[in-house]
Amino acid sequence: MKKYTAVLMSMLLLTFGFTIISEEIFASPPMKEKEKIPYGQMKKMEMVDLEGTLDMNFDGKDDAYLKIINPGKSNKATQVQIKITGECVNGEIHDDAAMKIGFTTPVRLSTEFFDEEFKVTNKWFKTKNHDSNKKIKPVILTSVGEYFSFPASGDDLIQKNPKDKKGSFEFIPTAISELDDQPGWEGNFEFKGEPGYYYLRFFFPLTEPTNQGDSCNFVSSFSVPTTIDSQ
Repeated sequence: MKKYTAVLMSMLLLTFGFTIISEEIFASPPMKEKEKIPYGQMKKMEMVDLEGTLDMNFDGKDDAYLKIINPGKSNKATQVQIKITGECVNGEIHDDAAMKIGFTTPVRLSTEFFDEEFKVTNKWFKTKNHDSNKKIKPVILTSVGEYFSFPASGDDLIQKNPKDKKGSFEFIPTAISELDDQPGWEGNFEFKGEPGYYYLRFFFPLTEPTNQGDSCNFVSSFSVPTTIDSQ
């Protein structure tokens, strides 16, 4: 078992919704919930799927959509489906867009990250010649300050193989209903891990916001509470 730790600095955060917690640079937009569940009760419930949307730039439109299938079972891989606008991942082509994930203890801005405890992959990473170990390597941070720049560690979820031109995520140029009819990226991954309570963290590149505030870097990362039962 390998864990990475560092000194934790305290910062003010806002929590919203029942599945997503933000680590923001400027402010935290509201989350739309598919089901109205009182905060704090999620881990007490047995649910087949969890899903939610997030407006990351205060414009009244959903910029990210997550659906989590088979959450909490150690004997089954948890499936994560993602839809997110190109603006929030810094581009609409594979060479520009980027997004990474990591697993931590359930603490805001935690610096205790996990690596070997989790096996993360998807169809693209499993394909021969796409990735040497056929896994998505999680992010490892050792200081709070690293939350506010795009991590150097970890594999990028949005990639394209230069030989066969196949991408790990696909950009949909037409309207995506879950993103309020905005275009965006679609993809998925799966993970299995040791029993415990974690945060699944998503990290995004930071870009300069415009004067109108229409940049998605109001949120540099967000977290989804994740429980894996020992069964």
